[in-house]
Amino acid sequence: MCFSSSEAVCSSHYVLVSFRLESEITQTQDLTEDDDWEKENSTTVEREGTLQDLEEEIARLERKNETLGHGIRELQKKLTRKSQKATKCEQGHLKGPLEDSKVNEKAILSGFGLHNQETSF
Repeated sequence: MCFSSSEAVCSSHYVLVSFRLESEITQTQDLTEDDDWEKENSTTVEREGTLQDLEEEIARLERKNETLGHGIRELQKKLTRKSQKATKCEQGHLKGPLEDSKVNEKAILSGFGLHNQETSF
C-alpha cells in the first residue's frame, strides 16, 4: 500500500506530536514526582527538627528534675537534723526548768515555813 506524500507528512507529524505530548506528560509527571519528593523531604526534615527539639527539651527537663530531686533530698536532711536538734534542745529545757521549779518550790515553801506535806494545791 502506498501513501501519498501528504499522508506521509500527516503521519509523521502525528508521530512527532504524539512523541511531544508523551514527552510533556512524562516531564509533568517527573516534575510532580519531584515536587512530591521535595514536600515529603521538607516534611521529614521538619519532623526530624521537631523531634530533636523535643529530645533536647526532655534532656533539659530530666536534668532539672534531677537537680530539684537532689535539692529536695538535701532539704529533707537539713530538716531532719534541725528536728533532731530541736527535740534534744526541748528535752534539755524540760529537764532544767522542771528541776529548777522543784528547787524554787522548796525555797518558796520553806520561806513561808511550810513543808511539802502541808501543801495541797
